[in-house]
Amino acid sequence: MRKNKRKWLVVLIVLTALAGLLIGSYVVVQTASAAVQVTQTEAKIQLNRTTLLLGVGESYQLSASVTGDDSVTQWSSMDKAVVSVKDGKVTALSEGQAAVKVRTAGGLLAICRITVKKAPDCATLSANELLLGVGEPYQFFCNLPAGTAAWVRSYASSNSRVVTCTPTGAIAGRKPGKATVTVTLYNGVTAQCQVTVGKAPDTAALSADTLELGVGEKYRFSCTVPKGTAARVREYSVSDKTVLDLNGGTIKAKKAGTAAVTVKLYNGVTAQCRVTVKKAPDTATLSVSRLTLGVGESYTFYCRIPDGTAARVRTYTVSDKTILDINGGTIKAKKTGTATVTVKLYNGVTAQCQVTVRKAPASVTLSTRELTLGVGESYRMSYSLPADSASYAVRYVADTPSVVAIHGNIICGRTVGTTTGEHRVFDAQVENNNLGYGGTVYHYWYGMKPEYNYRSYEYQALIPAVNALTDRERFSFDDLRRVMERLRAFDGCPWDREQTHESLRRYLIEEAYEVADAVDFPLVIEGCRNVEKDAVLLPKVAEVLEGRNICVLSEKEENYKTIGAAAGLAYGQIVGAESAVDIN
Repeated sequence: MRKNKRKWLVVLIVLTALAGLLIGSYVVVQTASAAVQVTQTEAKIQLNRTTLLLGVGESYQLSASVTGDDSVTQWSSMDKAVVSVKDGKVTALSEGQAAVKVRTAGGLLAICRITVKKAPDCATLSANELLLGVGEPYQFFCNLPAGTAAWVRSYASSNSRVVTCTPTGAIAGRKPGKATVTVTLYNGVTAQCQVTVGKAPDTAALSADTLELGVGEKYRFSCTVPKGTAARVREYSVSDKTVLDLNGGTIKAKKAGTAAVTVKLYNGVTAQCRVTVKKAPDTATLSVSRLTLGVGESYTFYCRIPDGTAARVRTYTVSDKTILDINGGTIKAKKTGTATVTVKLYNGVTAQCQVTVRKAPASVTLSTRELTLGVGESYRMSYSLPADSASYAVRYVADTPSVVAIHGNIICGRTVGTTTGEHRVFDAQVENNNLGYGGTVYHYWYGMKPEYNYRSYEYQALIPAVNALTDRERFSFDDLRRVMERLRAFDGCPWDREQTHESLRRYLIEEAYEVADAVDFPLVIEGCRNVEKDAVLLPKVAEVLEGRNICVLSEKEENYKTIGAAAGLAYGQIVGAESAVDIN
């Protein structure tokens, strides 16, 4: 009896399992001794591509993956004039669109929609020439003419030891050298790029270390790397986005303040520029408002803006290019006439100068042809030009400066002797002077101290008890003072006359370096006595003068850590300190 019961139980389990297979579900039968689970996986079909873009004559192998017990039985094209298909391999026959279908024995269906365009007759890469550093990557892209297509684009490098290349166009510099990367389309059309690989740079420099902009002004940075190195990837960032907007290497000043712009190369090397943003100027003035030149004469304008404002971009234009040539802020008279020179700042603020051009003087007449002076005696020379001629830049010279000293148009006897003097009109020596100003150029022997007589509006030449500076090999502080007095005189250099301690701050590091090169005695360098500014400025001065005999003044309680650490510890300079003392 027990044997018959077991027999029927086994039969019941088998029949239940078969029923579960037939209805596509599962049944669990549990007895006192065992549990049986039966499942069935749902059949699916999937193509490796659902859309495809081919050129006429191009082939592509489609593949279908089927899950479950089903299998692929049929491939078909909905438009055999456009696309043919055999065992999943499609071939583009003509322009148009077609769908390729694949079916399974179980009736499942998958579709790939194919667009066929003309075969390309040419191709271009995303770069014709490329400069990379060792280890730097780049991804090529291939461009085809409009209305054409090519799915197959195979990339290769002519020298894999210099440039590695994947079939999809991903390359990387491997070692310094040159290689050609070639892309080949399905129909044999090719395009090439010459890739040069340089050493990885260990330093970088921006086009400006410091920069002043007005609110709303833009500036585009450029980054240079040492010769023989290369870096294509240069990522820019800004320390304060409320002060500067950044787009690639282009910044735009948003509000007054200071921010640092940093460029980072592919290998982590960085460079920085400190950008100061000031108010936008609402006015501007040129160095002169009216100017008379002779034909062939040149003049360089200087544009002034109010204190506390900034404008880097100053564009000069001229109203009549037949009268004046212009290059930046420098004009050159071409023919007689009148023209207006306009300077325009980045924000539209302008200033103008009316320029009158007359004939170049054919001769010049001095106020006297012969002159007898005693030692220490002076004479104010004048000149005249022919009618309808003009010269803005003039200078007096003497063939024997040891006999007479010339200060502007004042001649002073120095020693007993004879000399010949002449008046030169805007010659090459005037235009290419070494004092560096534009416009009126003065060449002086600094043997006299000028004093301005406000009553007579004339210069009085005072003869010092020392020889002229041109005869010196060593100079004193008084000599420097005389030069500065001349430059800042009422008719001296326009640029020097308008300078202040604030405006000259940016040149302090450069000037300190030049002074240290020119002298052999110890230098004492003092800051502007603003604790915050000195903390930034003095460490940089100490850096550029490392190894020189200098003393930096002075560190205070608020900045001693910054100045002392940089100047004293890092660069080995002597640092002076000061602190408040209660004398009571």
